[in-house]
Amino acid sequence: MAGGKLSPRQKMINMMYLVLTAMLALNVSAEILSAFETIKKKLNESAQVAEFSAQGSKQVMQDKIDQEVKAGQKQHELIKDSLTLIHDKTSDMIKFIDGLDSLLMQIPGVMDPKTREVLRKDESELNFQFFMGKGAEAEGRGKGKAKALRDSIDRYSKWLADIYNVNRPDTAQWKDVQIKDPEASKSLEGDGVKKSWERFNFEGPIVANRAMLEAMKQDIYQKETKVFNAYAARLGLKIEDTKKVVQQEVQKKLEDVKIPAEGAELISAPVSGIVPAGLQFKTNLYVGLKMKEPVRFNSSSGTVTPTEGGIGAVLTIPANGTFPAGKSEMEQSYTVTAAVKTLRGATENLTYNGKFVIRKPEIVVTSATIQNLYRECGNMINIDVPALGDLYNPSVTASEAEITQSKDSKKKWLIVPRGKKCVVGVSSITNGQTMKIGDVIYNVIDPPKPSIEIYVNGQRASAQMQVAKGSRVKLKIVPDPEFKTLLPMDARYEVTQVDVFKQCGLGPPQKAGGASLAGRDATGEGLDFPIPGEAFQCPSGSKIFFEVKDVVRKNFQGKKVTDERFTLYEKNIAVTTK
Repeated sequence: MAGGKLSPRQKMINMMYLVLTAMLALNVSAEILSAFETIKKKLNESAQVAEFSAQGSKQVMQDKIDQEVKAGQKQHELIKDSLTLIHDKTSDMIKFIDGLDSLLMQIPGVMDPKTREVLRKDESELNFQFFMGKGAEAEGRGKGKAKALRDSIDRYSKWLADIYNVNRPDTAQWKDVQIKDPEASKSLEGDGVKKSWERFNFEGPIVANRAMLEAMKQDIYQKETKVFNAYAARLGLKIEDTKKVVQQEVQKKLEDVKIPAEGAELISAPVSGIVPAGLQFKTNLYVGLKMKEPVRFNSSSGTVTPTEGGIGAVLTIPANGTFPAGKSEMEQSYTVTAAVKTLRGATENLTYNGKFVIRKPEIVVTSATIQNLYRECGNMINIDVPALGDLYNPSVTASEAEITQSKDSKKKWLIVPRGKKCVVGVSSITNGQTMKIGDVIYNVIDPPKPSIEIYVNGQRASAQMQVAKGSRVKLKIVPDPEFKTLLPMDARYEVTQVDVFKQCGLGPPQKAGGASLAGRDATGEGLDFPIPGEAFQCPSGSKIFFEVKDVVRKNFQGKKVTDERFTLYEKNIAVTTK
């Protein structure tokens, strides 16, 4: 675990993980309990460096994409939002783990309210109930926080693996992402009880449980790094070159958080400096000096949530901006204050002024016809906003049209337009608020005009064709092939009637009869109708005309729309008598 092609820092982290696991098997002494606290502190420091490193990696890749976009290469543009979403998911996972530690410390009898230290380092019953649940069977997974943690890690790992496998299709896929009970659980203890993953990791003194939580954060960051490396390869970045830039950024951030011995500094460490509209800007707030008393954070810009011990907090600000015309980004400012006790015992008010960028999410629409919608037809389109990820909760409107959300997917919408233009308005409902994202404007066009075809005795009719009494006549309305493939239920046609005319010599045509075909499908096999006997009363070589009255299209709703685009010439087809 500490070998392989790993950095020295990662080898050290892995070794501490092994030491932590080994110590759990020893008889707990005061020295070992103190060692657990030391390991937790070191792992926590490594987690902060890992966070800085992840932000640096993300920034290096996003800068590379910005350079490509400036050069007119936009094939990787959407990756920027994906990197932000991945890091947000990772940050949420880390916050979940930190939250478990905070909840554990809030259990009555665990923490000294004055010193904010663990009352009994060897305490095991309260934290066992916390992680495994009351009355949990020793061999089972329990119903406590450990099970919730395992399920959360499984979901997070599966989500990351799916992204990784899409970006590395030609290499070994990331498999077996689900947590399995450790091999050690196969060996029986003296009482004949097997250990699940939950019990294996969280049975023991409270200081060991807290250290184990810190160790699991390292595993989360390693998973994120694996996906970031896949994206770096896709962008043509060498991992070695990226590490150099990231190390410089990490060192810079570490220098930024240093404080003078006689004072304190309020630090804001944003999860991301660019936030898609509709999501939330989050930043971790710290005071750069470990305080024995809680720090009072305050901000009128958003919601402040204190972290464990009161020395830090998370500021959350909804990124719901109204973008200026023609702009896809806007800047938002925020202010945070913190009241802290200085080394001399006085109260000092610290202030931090920060900024972040709100980026207008891109609307991605996929359909068979991107720029046009067919009038009075069921146009199914897929409307997505990738930057919002799982938070995308669409609300879509359409002008001069009927619009219905699909029952199969929240991203699919059926639009039946009526006018010449259709403006599709896309919004997302987040935290009970509807946030407008943008509009997509479509031209509305009529479906391609079908063709009218008449066959006599199986042959396509023409003016040169000679027909005799008793000939079999068939009328077909043939849809445009591409339109029929795209929207088969909107490519059904009928005709109201066919009138038959005879022309004797040079005289005007005279009606000889006709056939009512209304309500019958003229596509497919077509419609048969007879040639009236009166049409053959003229001498041989006379003309017979078939005149189609109205061509009617029947859409997927059963609504009938008369096609007015046919000329009189197109609706008349002539043959010659024998």
